[in-house]
Amino acid sequence: MWPYLKRIIDAEVPIVFAGLPKVRTFLASEHPDILSRLKVLVLYPIIVEDFILAYKKDFKAEAVEQIYMAVRGDMRKFEEICTDCLDRAKELKYSFVDLNLALEFISDLFNI
Repeated sequence: MWPYLKRIIDAEVPIVFAGLPKVRTFLASEHPDILSRLKVLVLYPIIVEDFILAYKKDFKAEAVEQIYMAVRGDMRKFEEICTDCLDRAKELKYSFVDLNLALEFISDLFNI
């Protein structure tokens, strides 16, 4: 496969090649000519502190932490729970989402 990838790159056909860090290490040792042709973008995992900062206006930090841990990396589920929490907080006329409110929606994850 690697020789074909090299030919595609040399033909200037636009492609997006995604892989784990191990792929880059493999290419560096086995196919440095291919690696030298690639533009590498390293994406780092999002940590809970990033979400706490992003949601600090509407959520208590411990609520964000619990939601983050409960969804286990499923960002669609994270966004869904946050939206549900905000909607419920507005209904109850709360100024922010606290841990107890978040736990209501987190417990629904496990009651399916």
